[in-house]
Amino acid sequence: MVKSREAKVKNREAAGFGKDYLGLLLKAYHDEGQSNKISIEQLVDECKTLYVAGQETTNTLLSWMMGMIMNETLRLYSPAYSGFMRDVEDVNLFKPERFAEGVSKATNNNPIAFMPFGMGPHICAGFNFATNEAKITIAMILQRFTFRLSPGYVHSPFPVLAVRPEKGVQVIINAL
Repeated sequence: MVKSREAKVKNREAAGFGKDYLGLLLKAYHDEGQSNKISIEQLVDECKTLYVAGQETTNTLLSWMMGMIMNETLRLYSPAYSGFMRDVEDVNLFKPERFAEGVSKATNNNPIAFMPFGMGPHICAGFNFATNEAKITIAMILQRFTFRLSPGYVHSPFPVLAVRPEKGVQVIINAL
């Protein structure tokens, strides 16, 4: 990107390096005066810092968001059906934000109020793998498709070994 912008300015295809952050850094790098001049190392460091900061904040946001959505989905439709309802006023309402401050806060520190994969020494050995795989799968699917409920959708959770939709998954999927 740097070489491309430099070439465009050198070949007079562009009047400047651009008005974005990289353009400002390139202008400072090529500055004839010493007041704003930066070295190539500083330019690279600034780009790395911006990239890492952007990645880290986005990853953190997505991790929390996916975690809350996944926990709320597991609360409503646990893969290991327990046969009892949780002690929550709005038990049937999909509300991921209830997990915004973590599972402990959402369950009032009640360790058996939320255990979609079991707990303690009997927790499912695949818990971490399953939750990470679910997050990655959802992220990959959402990059390629849009979803909307079918007009004939009927919400019908059906508890067998796991809670499943009794009438199937009634969604309309379109490629992006």
